[in-house]
Amino acid sequence: MDNSTEIIIRFQGPFTLLKGNDLPCILESPLKKGIYFWAVPVEDKDLIYYVGITTRAFSKRMIEHLKGYLSGEYGIYEPVELQKGKRLPLPLGDIEDFIKRHNELYPKLLDSLKLFRVYIAPVSCEKRLLERIESAIAGYLKGHGGLAAGFQNEHVNYRVRRKDENPVVVKLECSSKRIDLPPILEV
Repeated sequence: MDNSTEIIIRFQGPFTLLKGNDLPCILESPLKKGIYFWAVPVEDKDLIYYVGITTRAFSKRMIEHLKGYLSGEYGIYEPVELQKGKRLPLPLGDIEDFIKRHNELYPKLLDSLKLFRVYIAPVSCEKRLLERIESAIAGYLKGHGGLAAGFQNEHVNYRVRRKDENPVVVKLECSSKRIDLPPILEV
């Protein structure tokens, strides 16, 4: 780690995806470009559910995610189980089934979306470094054991550091004590 660069990343949050909660809504954030994660309240912690990056405004990226959920493109999980740190997928079928079952699925989808807490870290760096940081955080969560390991989406393909890339030391800070992140990662 001697010749590596070092950066500090400060996560802010939590924010909500939908207006009308006690927390600020991420859709009103003017901040652009960086790393974010979604978390779900589980007991006295916010358990990280998904790690992502954006090269656009955070609000625009979150709207894209919302469209994915509302269209049936994204999977929907049983909200009661999410609060226990478990992903229990609801069978959605194809788009025709999703539309036919809208009245049944929508309340559960809305409950899930209300659960999600969004944390953001504005970072000004090249996209490739954002990908490496995203990958390192997700890798830490998967390899750390406990609820966080089983809560990660196994279908997301993160882009790890290649052998020809110099390591970067990333110090992670979060404004919330409800989040468990390592203080330092090498990406």
